[in-house]
Amino acid sequence: MVSYKTAFKNFFKKGFNFKGTSTRAEYWWMVLTITLTEAALALCLFLTIFLMGGTGSIDQMMDNLSAGALILSIFLILLMVVIILIIIIPMLALQVRRFRDIDLAEPLVWTAFVVLVFGRIVANYFARQYAGMEVLSDILTLLIFILSALPTNCFKNTNWLNRKN
Repeated sequence: MVSYKTAFKNFFKKGFNFKGTSTRAEYWWMVLTITLTEAALALCLFLTIFLMGGTGSIDQMMDNLSAGALILSIFLILLMVVIILIIIIPMLALQVRRFRDIDLAEPLVWTAFVVLVFGRIVANYFARQYAGMEVLSDILTLLIFILSALPTNCFKNTNWLNRKN
């Protein structure tokens, strides 16, 4: 099993490597790290706006923020954006390597990759207009989660899914 320290190093060292594989531990350590980091920042932003902004609608709360709270809110939002920009390519590379580790066939790896990236973007864009797109987005997320949780070489004996035909 890969340690947290090794997984963290590999995440950035192999950040632009879309070839090879990554273990479940390597993948889930980074998912946990990213999730906890983003959740902590979101909680700080939430507390800043809701505790310092008073009551009412979000627009009223934003109007009631002091200059210091507003600067802190903007800083937290910018920090979240910077973190996302730094990790987006390494996370996509890690996801592709995870699909390869479960022995998913190469065309299916890239199909899953396209679905992951473009499917989520399109589904999230149209979710406001079409309720079915929100359901599609949730189904895609669940599918990616299930594929990511599968053990190494899961599709090895499945002829049409594995990559060693």
